Amino acid sequence: MNALPTSSQAITVDWLNIALSDEVRDGARVTKVDAEVIGEGVGFIGEVARLTLTYDAPTPSSTTSMISKLPTTNEGFKHLGLMLGFYEKESGFFRDVAPEIQLRIPACFHNAAHDNDFILLLEDLADAPGTSSPPAPWRKPGWRSRRWRCFMPTGGRTPVSRSSRHGSPVRTAPTSRS
Repeated sequence: MNALPTSSQAITVDWLNIALSDEVRDGARVTKVDAEVIGEGVGFIGEVARLTLTYDAPTPSSTTSMISKLPTTNEGFKHLGLMLGFYEKESGFFRDVAPEIQLRIPACFHNAAHDNDFILLLEDLADAPGTSSPPAPWRKPGWRSRRWRCFMPTGGRTPVSRSSRHGSPVRTAPTSRS
């Protein structure tokens, strides 16, 4: 496969037609890709963008929008991400852990690493049902948004974690109020 793109603007039609399976493209060929960086200024070690795809013969099941995640183009922050293994860990999560867990997470359409470059192409969950409120098992009447500060990769919210006396994270769940 060609060298990996190093920014969302470097993702080309030719690269996508090689990287994306026929199942994702529903047999069609990508003819145009538009990249819009989202969450600008939020993450310092990565670039997250929404890719909008146009096909030569689109079908209702053709994937027309997806999320790309790449390392930052800022060499200082990229070095930090590499040093701490952030890119390898996220790539490994989608390769090894995601298929085994029973949580709604974005489908991974492409996961590649080469030298110090990484790219993930993920399902765009912006309009997916249930992504703007806590997952159903946690939903309780009267819960306020301030209690839901951490976001899962799915875009759904999860309770805030805190550390136990031993430093390991403890997941806090909503409690019933009388």
